[in-house]
Amino acid sequence: MSEKERIMITSTLIEQAKTVLANNGTILVAGVRPSNMGGWYNKGDRRLLFWFTDDSKKCTVPSNTGLILQTRFVDHELTMKIKNDRPDGAILHPKTLTPAEIRDLLSSAYPNEKEKPKEHPSVEDQGPVPSVLVQDLNKADGNGSSSPYKGWSDSARQLEKFRSGIPNLGEVIDNVLKQYQLFIRKEQECDELRRSIAPLQKQSTDLSMRVSELEGQIASTQDQLAELELYREEVAKVTADLKLANEALAQEKSRADKAEAELTAVQAAARQFFGVLKT
Repeated sequence: MSEKERIMITSTLIEQAKTVLANNGTILVAGVRPSNMGGWYNKGDRRLLFWFTDDSKKCTVPSNTGLILQTRFVDHELTMKIKNDRPDGAILHPKTLTPAEIRDLLSSAYPNEKEKPKEHPSVEDQGPVPSVLVQDLNKADGNGSSSPYKGWSDSARQLEKFRSGIPNLGEVIDNVLKQYQLFIRKEQECDELRRSIAPLQKQSTDLSMRVSELEGQIASTQDQLAELELYREEVAKVTADLKLANEALAQEKSRADKAEAELTAVQAAARQFFGVLKT
């Protein structure tokens, strides 16, 4: 490969990486440890996924993967897994790269992104909203004495009065007010979560009670089964005794039949004897 071709391929990969990162997609790097990336890499950036152990073979390629890079340290099994599992539209670079090439490529893809992307807006991102905050606090005060921010509206209104009168204090107070606002929003989110959890807790309680009832029924059934087993044993014993009695009765009947036959023979002999005497 000529130097010109290598530069063109590298430039193309950098642009592809930039596009994936700009769309919050995932770049999968196989065969490289994060420690090889150098100081520019932020370990908290989930847009970069590194597979470098045998456990990676058990993982799943994320559905938002847009670019896949590999080194020569990737074995055949992992390579086939990546090829088979990669989502539609994901670019799999056909050639292996060295860890240094991957490091330079990714660092060039976003040289100004040394900070972890913010998952939640900071105080500075909220903008000056003290008047809105006061309204929120007024509403919060109306929620009853149990509210954790009860009485904050008075403090907010007092801070509003001082905010414009002292140099540089306005910015500090704005930040404090914004922090209050963030807290209120988080508390309101927690209230929503608590309300959504309540039905689940009731359902869990109902299920626990039902389980207890079923366990009681199972215990009762087991007692009935044990009693039934005793009845079966008693029936088996009576059946055995009845069988013996029937056998004894059969023997007695056989002896009676034999005695009756003998008596019949004696009677016949007697009649014959008396008949001879008469003649």
